[in-house]
Amino acid sequence: EHFSSWLDFLYMLSFVKVIISLVKYIPQVLLNYRRQSTQGWNIWNIVLDFVGGTLSIGQQIGDSADLHDFSGITGNPAKFALGFVSILFDLIFFFQHYLLYPAGEENGESGAGRTGTGTAGEGTPAEPLLNNDNSEKRYEEIRESVSEETPIVEEV
Repeated sequence: EHFSSWLDFLYMLSFVKVIISLVKYIPQVLLNYRRQSTQGWNIWNIVLDFVGGTLSIGQQIGDSADLHDFSGITGNPAKFALGFVSILFDLIFFFQHYLLYPAGEENGESGAGRTGTGTAGEGTPAEPLLNNDNSEKRYEEIRESVSEETPIVEEV
């Protein structure tokens, strides 16, 4: 299909961005649900995303109210949709993080910096996606298992 102008092409790209955002958020919501945990990711990314979406929609509403013309919202539906999608999924993440799968005090975690705990099906404890606590220990085990005499490259 032929685009009548560059502006139409750019509007089409902005809707692609909305679709990419949906593709970005949905797997994380499903992963959190399957694991019954938000452990392994930082809530501050979601807080910043929520603030960005709120300010974006707020800017559109403020500009439209100042001009007494709400075509600023209807004229750029992709910007409004992107802000709305961000806010919607951020609210879902807040709900998951603070209400559905809150951090347990047994792990010594509390406050806004918590990463969440819970169970990941069949009653097994949820594990973080990246387990940094044991990385040093594992590194030492691997290092000890390789002796100094072991050649890194075989001689031909």
